[in-house]
Amino acid sequence: MPEESLLGERYPELGRQLMSVGLTDLLVAVPSFNNEATIERTVQAIEESYQRNFVRDRVVILNLDAGSTDRTTEIVLNMNGRRSGGQRGIMSLRTVHCVTTQYAKVPSQSEALQLILTSADLLEAKA
Repeated sequence: MPEESLLGERYPELGRQLMSVGLTDLLVAVPSFNNEATIERTVQAIEESYQRNFVRDRVVILNLDAGSTDRTTEIVLNMNGRRSGGQRGIMSLRTVHCVTTQYAKVPSQSEALQLILTSADLLEAKA
């Protein structure tokens, strides 16, 4: 299925969010399903990693949620744009975007992978 069709027809909101982000250097995908207890620490670890190792890169954290009934996606969205100094006070020189979408009513690894690859292609992510 071409990426325009996948994002345009099945996930139009995800497509709009990704288009508003623009091109990126790094795309970090975090599939989730009812991970309210751990998602904040997971995203923090990702942020600390890019702040330490990829200071000049444009980063997008993509949360693909499989229909969580808890606050998983809300927590990710509330972290959007947060700029902390991390453990060593190092901050990214670029804006980091957090994008989240519900991709299925039931967890599906193949659909999640398809969305990750389509998103990476659309954003022309280097990694």
